[in-house]
Formats: sequence, C-alpha cells, structure tokens
Amino acid sequence: AGDFRRFPVDLHGEWDDTLSLRLGVEGDASDFVVLSGGVAWEPSPVPSGRLAPAWPRGDALVYGLGIGFHYEKVDFDLGYAFHDQLGTRGTFSSDEQAWSVSARYRF
Repeated sequence: AGDFRRFPVDLHGEWDDTLSLRLGVEGDASDFVVLSGGVAWEPSPVPSGRLAPAWPRGDALVYGLGIGFHYEKVDFDLGYAFHDQLGTRGTFSSDEQAWSVSARYRF
C-alpha cells in the first residue's frame, strides 16, 4: 500500500453561498395535460481551488422537461432533468440525468 500522507486533501469548509437562476414555462396542451420546460444555472458552492475527487464538478446548466396528467382529484407528473457540468478540471467529465414521478390526490 502507498503512503497517502504525501497527498493531503482538504475536503472541509470554505464553501461559498450560491444563488441559482431558473427560468421555466408551463402550458396546457389539453384539458387534462400540462407540458413544462425550463433551464437553470447552478453555480458550484465549492471554490475552484478546492475541487477534489469527492467534489470534482464546477457550475452546472440544468435543462428540464415535464408532463402532467390532471384528472378530477388525481394528478400524475413525470419530469426529466439533464445536468451539464461546466468548468470541470482535468480529464474528469460529468453529467447527470434525473427522472421524477409523482402522484397526488386532493381531498
């Protein structure tokens, strides 16, 4: 095994507060179907000098799409988001995809 003390990594502290900007639209496709979409800019809370294997990502652009089905008292929603990581250093690259499903009943 190697001597990992030669490569100190500080993974704690000095993260910055951030403000994410988001823009979205939603519209009725019919009486029962709603379509939505949006884009967001999410700056990384980790200063660029502190990027490390545990948090190698920089800022992100997020693109989202959604569809909702609405009945009398029941709603079903499906969403998709693609996170495009920007400003990644070195040879590491990253993107993420997220799906969401929800069902609601109104009393």
